[in-house]
Amino acid sequence: MPEERETWHGVGMFALVLLACVGGAALVGGYVWRSVKDDLHNPLDELVADTDRFAAEHEQADCTPEALRRLRDCEWVWCRVKTPLFTSQCLEKARRSEHLCDGVPGTSSPKVSDWFEQRCKKDEDEPFCWQIYQVVVIECSKAEAGQHRASSE
Repeated sequence: MPEERETWHGVGMFALVLLACVGGAALVGGYVWRSVKDDLHNPLDELVADTDRFAAEHEQADCTPEALRRLRDCEWVWCRVKTPLFTSQCLEKARRSEHLCDGVPGTSSPKVSDWFEQRCKKDEDEPFCWQIYQVVVIECSKAEAGQHRASSE
């Protein structure tokens, strides 16, 4: 019988420790959720509104420097992910910059990789920096394709 009692005592202790761990995880999870829920609340709506405000007062040439500034200020991964989205929407909505695409290689150019590297070297957020400049290359390629269509008509 003493062995049975020791077994149940061990099971009881295990259950108590498990319950304490689950409770602790719930408390920590609740704290983390309260800390980040504002960052996750309607993130795309907030991004669109923020981009619209910025683009309304700026031209396209201001979008990339602003995106890079925001990237440097990022503390969370979500911020780094949404910065290229900001760039894309900003380039689409801001006033046209006449010389935005000067010197920007086309999407299929063999020089595009070197162009990214020149702009993003020594940047701790290099993959995201490349994504920002990739948006510029795509936007300039669209603009160039539109000019070719307009001139051929």
